Amino acid sequence: MALLEIEDLHTYLYTRWGTVKAVDGTSFSLERGKTLGLVGESGCGKSMTLLSILRLLPWPAGRIVSGRILFDGEDLVQKSEGELEKIRGKRIGMIPQDPYTSLNPVFNIEKQMTEPIQIHLGLKKRQVLKERVTEILRKVRIGDPEKRLECYPHQLSGGMRQRVVGGISISCNPDLIIADEPTTALDVSVQAQYINLIRDIQSTYNVALLYVSHDLSLIFRICDQVAVMYAGKIVEKGSVHEIFKETLHPYSRALVTSIPPVDCDIERLPSIPGQPPKLFALPQGCYFAPRCPHAMDKCRQAYPEEFFVSEGHSVSCWRYA
Repeated sequence: MALLEIEDLHTYLYTRWGTVKAVDGTSFSLERGKTLGLVGESGCGKSMTLLSILRLLPWPAGRIVSGRILFDGEDLVQKSEGELEKIRGKRIGMIPQDPYTSLNPVFNIEKQMTEPIQIHLGLKKRQVLKERVTEILRKVRIGDPEKRLECYPHQLSGGMRQRVVGGISISCNPDLIIADEPTTALDVSVQAQYINLIRDIQSTYNVALLYVSHDLSLIFRICDQVAVMYAGKIVEKGSVHEIFKETLHPYSRALVTSIPPVDCDIERLPSIPGQPPKLFALPQGCYFAPRCPHAMDKCRQAYPEEFFVSEGHSVSCWRYA
């Protein structure tokens, strides 16, 4: 049984411009110890999917309208806020996109790292807590951890702050870690170190990882499965090999071909014409049809069903009906 199963999830934002269908019928699953990469352009619903899993939607605009989020067989949509507080941070950890804004500037690192351990694991003695968070900082490869515990977020570099939030995410030994573009603010060398760190943590603790990124080369390196998201829907999903080597959906193919080649010189990088649709004014039919070079009349009339071309590899495109 999969650790995480998303079934036909619909998450809407009710705004003055209209109903924003941020997540519009998304389905995927993730097994223990595996990594699923969620990719797509900005504004396609990736982050809203992650926030839906944790039930941290902006209130009162954001609401889960329908669907199920099964975590270890239990539907998180049906759980009360009190029940969710026992899951967030303990069984599901999160690495946010920007550690500088997610860490509290008025508390030192020791205070921010010990708080989830106190809440979820019940440890109270300060010396025991300090020893535990010091060990966690060593695991995420921060030098001189005893000294870093006394620092405030602004006294750390961007790479150190990102390692701290990574340490907080694993502090209670979760079953699932959700990473929302955790390497965006890091330079290339630090990014490589951080990715290797995440992979080591995953293999050591057999943690499932749901990873969101715009960097497709990074997704290719670390993920087992990939789901391509466009305008709130999953348009293609499969193994990392199938998505990158046997790409089916025109949008997936456009994303993959936009990766710069390293073995030849090109004058101009391929790009996708146009912009993603506004999620409060979605077009009729396939949402990608206005930008698709292969669009047919049927594509503009009805949204395509999900077609399975092999076990685990599916695509929503009328060309594979």
